Amino acid sequence: MQGWQSLKATDGTNIPFKEFGVTEPSETVLILWPALGVRARFYESLCEELACLGVTVVLAEQRGHGCSPYRPGRGEKFNFHDYVTTDMVCLLDHIRGKYPSASLLMGGHSLGGHLSSVFSALFPEKIDGIVHIACSFPFKGAYPGRTGRQIGLLCNLIPLFGLFWGYYPGKLVGFGGNEYLGVMQDWRMWARSGCFDTADFKDINQKMSNFTGQVVSIRMDQDDYATDQGLELAVSGFTAAKVDRVQLTEEHQGKYLGHFNWAKKPKGVAQSISDWISKTGEEQG
Repeated sequence: MQGWQSLKATDGTNIPFKEFGVTEPSETVLILWPALGVRARFYESLCEELACLGVTVVLAEQRGHGCSPYRPGRGEKFNFHDYVTTDMVCLLDHIRGKYPSASLLMGGHSLGGHLSSVFSALFPEKIDGIVHIACSFPFKGAYPGRTGRQIGLLCNLIPLFGLFWGYYPGKLVGFGGNEYLGVMQDWRMWARSGCFDTADFKDINQKMSNFTGQVVSIRMDQDDYATDQGLELAVSGFTAAKVDRVQLTEEHQGKYLGHFNWAKKPKGVAQSISDWISKTGEEQG
C-alpha cells in the first residue's frame, strides 16, 4: 500500500488519492468517492478489507475536505459539473492508463455513488460497473414526515447561506461539512426535482440508459437517510444495466449499520462488494 499521492488536472487542480492492494496486473480496480462532507480517510478500513479480498481500491479525496489543498469560501467556484468532468475524469484516466486491462469500477458512499452514476451517464464507455453504498437519492418527496420537511427547509436556507457566508456552513448546520456553494446549489436542485439534472447537467436520467455495465446498490439496516423510494430513484435511470440490490443486516455487519456507522467495521460491506464482483465476473465469462 502506498501513501497519499496527488494528480494535477488540466486546469491545475490537485486531486489527492491513495491506492490499496496494488498488484500487477490487477483484474478489478474500484475507484471510491466519499459522501458529502466526509474526508476520505473515513473509508480506509473499507479499502483495507477489500484489498485483503483481492480488490484493488483507489480512494479519492473530494475537493474541499481532508488532505485536499482547497477549502470552500466566498467566491470559490466548484460544483457537481467540476467534480465529475474534472476530478473524476482526471483520476479515472490516470488509473485506466495504469491498469489498461482491468475491469474498472467507480462508486462511493452516498453522494460519491450518485456522482459516479452521473459519470456513467456522461462517459458510459469509460467504466465497467457502478458501486452504490447507502445511496438514497435526496429528493425531499422520497422522505416522509420530519425528514422531508427538514430537506425542504434546508433547500430554502441554502441561498441565504450563500448570501451571508458565501459558502455552505455544514459544520454549523449539522448536515454535511463546510461545502462550496455550487455543490449545495446542485444538491438543492436534486432535492427539489427528484432527478440528476442541474444547471450544467441536462437529461442525465435519460443518458444513464446508455450505460450497459453492472450496478450494485448496497443498503444498510438502520439507515435513517435511506428510503425505498430514494434508493430506487438512485438507480432508476439504469434501464439498460443489470442492477443488483443487497441489504446488509446484523448478520453481515453486527452492530455496525446505519448511514455512517457501517464504516467503523466494514467487513460485511467489503465482503458483499467482493462477492458481487465475483458473481458478475462469472456471469460475464
